Amino acid sequence: LFRSVSQSRYLATEQLERRAGIAVYCHPEVLLIEESVRQSTTPGHFVVAIYRYKHTTILFGAVYGDASNADRQAAGIFTNLHETIAELKAVYNPDTIILSGDFNTVLDTEDQNYYDNYVRKWRTRLALMQLLEDYNLYDLATALGNREHTWHTNMRECSSSSRLDYIFTSLQNPVASK
Repeated sequence: LFRSVSQSRYLATEQLERRAGIAVYCHPEVLLIEESVRQSTTPGHFVVAIYRYKHTTILFGAVYGDASNADRQAAGIFTNLHETIAELKAVYNPDTIILSGDFNTVLDTEDQNYYDNYVRKWRTRLALMQLLEDYNLYDLATALGNREHTWHTNMRECSSSSRLDYIFTSLQNPVASK
């Protein structure tokens, strides 16, 4: 799980498939609390840990949501993440939470342009929204006015796009603080 490259250190998930997996690199001045490292029950979908930088304790998570259309399975990953965050919060009481990655789900219909505008994987969306609400996390890009779609396809005369990549944080909203 914990490795080094040159002066950087990084965490990497163990994964069973080539499609899943995460690596988190951190600056040498950022202290990783090694005993805090947690991975998703289903390998390759998230890694979460506590970091200390100067006088701040940060719970940082990198996420790769389930890319399949198996809604219950994908929702289970966010339920597992929710439980993992609760465990780490209880032990380390972080000042800040940051989650980033490819969540492979949309938060609302504005985050997609499918022809039918139907939110697929609605259980997954609800599980993610519950996590965001419970930990008071907001979408950084939306706060900064950028809701560009991050995934695009053009297949069989039908193009579509979605916003699947996010950074969620509990840091003070930069727009609200101006």
